[in-house]
Amino acid sequence: MGRGSLSLLAGSAIVIVMVLAAALAPLLAPHPPLAHDLPNRLRPPWGFAAGDARHLLGTDDFGRDLLSRLLHGARYSLLVGFLSMGIALLGGGVLGAAAGFAGRLADVVLMRAVDVMLAFPAILLAIIIVALLGPSLGHAMLAVGVVGIPHVARLTRATVMAELARDYVLAARAAGAGAPRVLLRGILPNIAGPLAVQASLTFASAIVEAAGLSFLGLGAQPPLPEWGAMLNAGRPLLFRAWWVITFPGLAILLAGLAFNLLGDGLRDLLDPAGRR
Repeated sequence: MGRGSLSLLAGSAIVIVMVLAAALAPLLAPHPPLAHDLPNRLRPPWGFAAGDARHLLGTDDFGRDLLSRLLHGARYSLLVGFLSMGIALLGGGVLGAAAGFAGRLADVVLMRAVDVMLAFPAILLAIIIVALLGPSLGHAMLAVGVVGIPHVARLTRATVMAELARDYVLAARAAGAGAPRVLLRGILPNIAGPLAVQASLTFASAIVEAAGLSFLGLGAQPPLPEWGAMLNAGRPLLFRAWWVITFPGLAILLAGLAFNLLGDGLRDLLDPAGRR
């Protein structure tokens, strides 16, 4: 089994576990994610001094069960990743296809606009967008999706321009096929592989960037059990209750790693040179 297959297998396994945990969160969570239990506030994880078997990962400063909040938080993180990825793929795909297919003038105009977006650091551009719209999880999703558009656009443009020189496109044009038919029926199915890889990597970036916005107070707002918001809430407790910030951080790390592994595995699987 090659390295790409191992990456694909490991990434897929972690993603499946995350999706199942998010889908079954109401059944798996031992406590309601917003339920306060002040007498048991800042309980350490089970197995540590003063730990409680009812709270396997401990509690926060309001006595809320961390395991329950992490399970429900997976729903928000996956939703952020999915919607942000969709915005990036739709916007970037349209821009890239138009730039690669519509001619030199459109290519120059659209790609210069993409270059302007790429001139800003991703997190800074996302902060600017959320600051203009107002802090909320929905606006964080939109900002992260917009930040991903330039990368998808450049990839789509490059792959579309490469496909335009292939024999099947020249034959379709010689047979009288119009531009929409050539693009939709010929080119797009053949660039689905690179876009699938980019989608997985965009998903990973979206989870991490949205968590970063929430950590800065610009994304999900308390008491929503989103992983970045949990990090922000636990920041003052870092030296008093390490578990409050450690477990959400590990969840973000694991989610980002899983989708990056999935993207690397897909790239190796879909790349003919890699297969050889």
